[in-house]
Amino acid sequence: EIKRFYPQEYELGKYAITQIKERLKVELPEDEAGFIALHFVNAEYGTNIRDALRFPNQMKEILEIVTRELGIKLDEESDLADMISQKYPKEFACSKKVADYIEKTAECRLSGEEVMYLAIHIRRITMAEE
Repeated sequence: EIKRFYPQEYELGKYAITQIKERLKVELPEDEAGFIALHFVNAEYGTNIRDALRFPNQMKEILEIVTRELGIKLDEESDLADMISQKYPKEFACSKKVADYIEKTAECRLSGEEVMYLAIHIRRITMAEE
């Protein structure tokens, strides 16, 4: 889950494992890349490990509820953000503008997942108006 929700940080974790192996001659399992990634997430967002880990776990649980309740199988390899941007292009474009504004005014970076969730919320609001 960490790999899926924090892909850039996960890649940094993998790079760190490679560097540790080359420089210290200590081989760490690939799972450690996820834990290293969480430290990058914490530094980036000013959170702690529990908060950074909570989001992927919550998303996993949410997806399990959706698949169970709707009796569908989700393609784990597909990118949900791509599906949202294709199905709701106006809402997704709007969410990117909102994200840009937040990034400029709050001086923080929003992840692709956060932009996607903004699009979902914007779509929910527009559906209520319709």
